[in-house]
Amino acid sequence: MRTAAMPLRFQKIKWQMVMGIKKEEVASILYLFLTAMIWGFAFVAQVVGMDFVGTFTFNGVRFAVGSISLVPVILLFEKSSAGADVKQMLFGGICGGAVLFAASSLQQFGIELTGS
Repeated sequence: MRTAAMPLRFQKIKWQMVMGIKKEEVASILYLFLTAMIWGFAFVAQVVGMDFVGTFTFNGVRFAVGSISLVPVILLFEKSSAGADVKQMLFGGICGGAVLFAASSLQQFGIELTGS
């Protein structure tokens, strides 16, 4: 589809101008869409889960499963972070986890109270 009058580099620029987005942007949009789908499905699971257990039980099990699933990842990448301070990493992880648990618990209370 290349014409003799238009070099290839101008055709690429023209295609990008017509389409308006680059390949990296398409990948970013798809990742964002996937994240939104996972997040939306999580709300359905939360509403259904609240029919059987309380807020703190649901979040406790949820965070325990998340923590256990991270153990293989930590062991896999442990060699690459040999110089890291373990106490500092644990402190940061526990503080971050506590804040995330509190935020998730407030979200669960909101779902329970609004009847979503």
